[in-house]
Amino acid sequence: MYSIPMHPKLGISLACFVVVFACTLITDDLSLMAIQPPSTSSKPNDKGDAPPEKDGDSKGDSGAKEEEMKGVVEKVIDGDSIKVREEGGSEVHEIQIEGTDAPEAKQDYGAQSTEALRKMVLDRKVRITWTKKDNFGRRLAQVYVGDEQINRNMIRDGHAWHFKRYNQSKELAQLEEEAKKSKRGLWGRENPQAPWDYRKENRSPDKPDR
Repeated sequence: MYSIPMHPKLGISLACFVVVFACTLITDDLSLMAIQPPSTSSKPNDKGDAPPEKDGDSKGDSGAKEEEMKGVVEKVIDGDSIKVREEGGSEVHEIQIEGTDAPEAKQDYGAQSTEALRKMVLDRKVRITWTKKDNFGRRLAQVYVGDEQINRNMIRDGHAWHFKRYNQSKELAQLEEEAKKSKRGLWGRENPQAPWDYRKENRSPDKPDR
């Protein structure tokens, strides 16, 4: 078979054309891949891409429904917790006075704090409102005797600290500042220790019988 001879320069030019054409095809394919939108049917992976579900009892859940209970205080446990017998029933509930943290039983001013709360609520009818509970199932509540809110009164009179870690009430913060300036209650002591610091130093503090 007869073959037509090819000039060397023509062969080189043809080879270069083939290479350039192939590179162009590859570039076009990559461009198409880059502009394609991601699939909307993809699922979150197992590493937590999906947002966690909200817990209705979590702290700061502003959408939680407020609940209410009426009853009589049967026992004052310490300066920030009480036991209430529900009105019209026999069930007794342990209540945490929300936004307050009182000195522990064996801490300085612990007995005075407990006694102050006892004078305010023991054997008296109370109204309890709450939107959440703590990790032990206790209601974190606003406690009222008539129109008097016990939470604010305990802080106002210097019988408890404002528990700022879990409560950001500006009113309670202001009441605490006023109690400090006036040296009311525990603020009359020299260098009073915060209950949370006391608990940290005493990992197993004695607790009243609950």
